[in-house]
Amino acid sequence: MLSKWGCVSVSRTKDQQYYQEKSIAARQDVLVFFSPPWFTAFERSYFWVGGFKPTFVFKLLDDSSVEDLTEEQEREVQQIKSKTRREERKLDDTMARIQETLAISPPLLSLMRRFGDHSQLSELDSGETELLTAMLVALENADALRGKAARGLMEILSPIQTVKVLTAAAQLHLKVRRCGLQWDQRTATTTT
Repeated sequence: MLSKWGCVSVSRTKDQQYYQEKSIAARQDVLVFFSPPWFTAFERSYFWVGGFKPTFVFKLLDDSSVEDLTEEQEREVQQIKSKTRREERKLDDTMARIQETLAISPPLLSLMRRFGDHSQLSELDSGETELLTAMLVALENADALRGKAARGLMEILSPIQTVKVLTAAAQLHLKVRRCGLQWDQRTATTTT
């Protein structure tokens, strides 16, 4: 039988493994993580720098029936939330610079022409390589911030409160997936 933190520990371990594998895969093809084809269009509409926005975990706290936060917990949650928002804004600025580069950079057209042909990735020029590297760094920083926000929240909450938030996250993920699949199916049906 798992200890009172066992379930949470297993979840954290799985998340760490996911982000390690994601980082390895992103080094091979960072572009796919900004618009993953295995997600529905509806799921991708929730994306922010290759995943959920870090402050989203605090919204889950509000929506997860965790009503027994102590004043100390509320204060600590607000501190982490504020710090996370500041770090999100820095990443927003970084992504804005990357997007500006994409909009005015000749390497973009070349990269778009070759996007489907991964055999040519080794032939990228320095501008394209710098752009992809900047995207990779932004993705890794966003993933680190997502993990930091989630870990910070879990450290504040009791095991029961944490399980409620993790349950709310899983339920939301499944609902968004289901809605996205239904939307895609309906769209495919109406276009044929």
